[in-house]
Amino acid sequence: MREALTCFIDLHGLPRRTSLKDWAPFCTNPDHAAALMSMSGKTPVGKTKFTEEVESQHKSLFELLTQDYASCKVGARGCLY
Repeated sequence: MREALTCFIDLHGLPRRTSLKDWAPFCTNPDHAAALMSMSGKTPVGKTKFTEEVESQHKSLFELLTQDYASCKVGARGCLY
């Protein structure tokens, strides 16, 4: 997990919309998981939500997961804390 986070994921950059679905399973709040899944989808509603919540506010993946969707917890071995 450490290698993935340090070498392959830009925590301070704008997240890719389609990658948000990968973070949803780590959310303990079902509403947070559903929101991430929605934004990662191909529906007009999901795309609009991503534009409004992430792109227009220039939110990084770090900000998104620690502020807006704080129930998303990834442990050292890829499991929930």
